[in-house]
Amino acid sequence: MKESLILQSLEELAASINLKVNYENLRKEDPGLKGGLCKVKGEYQVFCEKNLTLSEKIEVLLDALKDFDWEDAYVNPYIRKLLEKRKGKP
Repeated sequence: MKESLILQSLEELAASINLKVNYENLRKEDPGLKGGLCKVKGEYQVFCEKNLTLSEKIEVLLDALKDFDWEDAYVNPYIRKLLEKRKGKP
């Protein structure tokens, strides 16, 4: 599966569980920062450095999504395997 489709699928999954994904210039605050999950005004959001490669953005989103309840949402089987692997399921 192409990285662009993986990223799109992860963004769609995040939207389906009401998890906002923000792409911003995080490196101006911290040069080593790639992004991650945080809570803003009581709601979880993902912040991701906008200048990362596709594969790095995918890693940030996989880490953010792995512990959410997406079991009832439609998830492409390939994406589901990536998430389960990240979560530690066989």
